[in-house]
Amino acid sequence: MEKHSRERYKTDELAVLVEEVSCRPTVFSPFTNTVTLKSKEKQWAEVAEKVNSVSHIKRSFREVRKKWHDLTSRTKRKEAKRRAAMRQTGGGVGSSPLSEWKNKVIEIIGETAVEGIKELAGNDSQLFIGMKFNYNELV
Repeated sequence: MEKHSRERYKTDELAVLVEEVSCRPTVFSPFTNTVTLKSKEKQWAEVAEKVNSVSHIKRSFREVRKKWHDLTSRTKRKEAKRRAAMRQTGGGVGSSPLSEWKNKVIEIIGETAVEGIKELAGNDSQLFIGMKFNYNELV
């Protein structure tokens, strides 16, 4: 069985995807008694419906969810690279600024997703320096 590649997402589809995901924080929430796989799939189905409303291609919620995952990965990588270039000696210019909807993606996923955890609070960072662990003692 051959796998056919789908047509690329258009800019308006991506803009709707980002906007709809920003309205649904449940899709990122951990599973609880009220946030179930079914509820998350329902949310993604609603996002897919909105994306499909501006497209001539009908995409499943799984395709839309996968696109969101790919979009966040690519956006994080591009923004991290741009920020690294700006921190270079001489104050590098960096690449072109991100589009409006890519900035919205970063706003949704958070700065920590791009930058990583910068520093532990207080002296916690010194807590494990010089300590040696014996795995057998921990078990």
